[in-house]
Amino acid sequence: MHFFSLLAAASAMGLAVAAPSKLTKRAGKMQWVGVNESGPEFGDGIFPGLYGKEYIWPTLSTYDTFIAKGFNTFRINFYMERLIPNSMTGSPDPGYLRNLTEQVNYVTSRGAYAMIQPHNYGRYYKEIITDASAFGKWWQTVAAQYKDNPRVIWDTNNEYVGSGWESCTTN
Repeated sequence: MHFFSLLAAASAMGLAVAAPSKLTKRAGKMQWVGVNESGPEFGDGIFPGLYGKEYIWPTLSTYDTFIAKGFNTFRINFYMERLIPNSMTGSPDPGYLRNLTEQVNYVTSRGAYAMIQPHNYGRYYKEIITDASAFGKWWQTVAAQYKDNPRVIWDTNNEYVGSGWESCTTN
């Protein structure tokens, strides 16, 4: 028992010695400080799903709360299947698009950035996206909605899990 107490004390002392002796100050202010806003991607696999039951949209005043605290970037998650149902090359669902656009416009009208991000793990209706042309068409349709808004940030998809893309890096 005494041995373990000595070992624990020695380990703690070693960590204290290894700790940095000085804190360095950041050279400048961070450009983007953000928050992840969830809700529209709830109801996994229930499509189209019912607003208020399977999924929700963030309350707009939530953005004001974070903006007042210095946040300037908001990741707005959503499902590809709800935004453009039926096929990746189809047309947007008017109601879901209206809600997404309301979120984007609210955030960007306050001088913040809206990162729109499909929360699909590289899938469409649970199938790994392999049709690059259809995925490109899907994004063309979405991008057209916000092409004139310089405060929109695009994120192609959330975590390409199990698709083979997660190990890809660029040099």
